[in-house]
Amino acid sequence: MAGPRVSPQVSELDTAYVLPTYARQPLEIVAGEGSELIGRDGVRYLDFVTGLSVSNFGHCHPLVVEAVRDQVGALDPLLQPVLHRASGPVGGPALATGERRAGLLR
Repeated sequence: MAGPRVSPQVSELDTAYVLPTYARQPLEIVAGEGSELIGRDGVRYLDFVTGLSVSNFGHCHPLVVEAVRDQVGALDPLLQPVLHRASGPVGGPALATGERRAGLLR
């Protein structure tokens, strides 16, 4: 018989700090890859409940991971009203990189 799908520590933290605004599944996800989620027991699940950009690219898409690493290595994300070299009317390296990567996904 398989062990619990949620560790006691995660269950305790969830109960203590997460508002119960919707039904929770007794499943602890430890990783994601493409359209799959990986539970703490190693079982892979097809992700039918993706959020935000995951629905477009899948979990841990190599180009998205690379773009995030590049950006965090240069400058942490800033609010849009703040002009910095990665945003604003001048564009900058991040916009050029985004345009190049968007072409690769087509």
